Amino acid sequence: MTEPTLDRASVLPLYYQLKQWLAEKIDSGDLKAGDRVPTEQELCSQMGLSRGTVRAALSDLISEGRLYMVRGRGTYVAHRTTQGWSLGSFVSISDALAQQGHTFERRVLDLLTIAAPPAVATALRLGSGSQVIYLKRLWLTDGQPLMIAISYLPEKLAASLVRVDLNNRPLYHALEQECGIHIRRVARTLGVRLADEAECVLLNLIPPAPVYLLDDLAYEAVELPAEAHPVECSQTIIRGDKQRFEIQSVQVGSSPD
Repeated sequence: MTEPTLDRASVLPLYYQLKQWLAEKIDSGDLKAGDRVPTEQELCSQMGLSRGTVRAALSDLISEGRLYMVRGRGTYVAHRTTQGWSLGSFVSISDALAQQGHTFERRVLDLLTIAAPPAVATALRLGSGSQVIYLKRLWLTDGQPLMIAISYLPEKLAASLVRVDLNNRPLYHALEQECGIHIRRVARTLGVRLADEAECVLLNLIPPAPVYLLDDLAYEAVELPAEAHPVECSQTIIRGDKQRFEIQSVQVGSSPD
């Protein structure tokens, strides 16, 4: 890879010139998805730049989704596909990814029975001291971490799940087949915050890094929807640079004058 010509007399900061040069290499195909880019030390040595200048250029490209970092291995060119998912549909993330032609996997990090945290007990309408199944999984798409999914389910309904292999198995399918629970409605809330240290490690993010928070409350299918009880309370932490959400709005009532 040829070295860039940096204009040290330019009004454009050196980090920005380096960033633009790397972006051009990606756009032209000189650097392809999955290619490793030179390390900070290599770029500093080759171009006579300070570590802070090089780090600023790489950090900008990472935050824009052009590059991604694998801890202990280096920085790589990212796939330029941003996942899209409609918040207003019942289509799951796995179905949305499959429809877009992406490969993905789910890795179980924790699967155990615990006492329901107070907020979870309230959401699931459980009594104090009730037990829930706690499931934590890491999702990867095209080999890159995408999100952390955490689910709580009433132990009295879903106890058999702790004996099931949920690696690469859709949770709702498992609930139907193993527990006889059919989910047909989900209430969703979307938020944004900065990832904590543990989330940054799992998602290969460099802090400070924004993440989406998707809070779901899933209800079982019953004849009278008003009588439905929640059967899953979940939170999904999603990389802000790998996902976009689509919302369609329909006007209600007459147009304002």
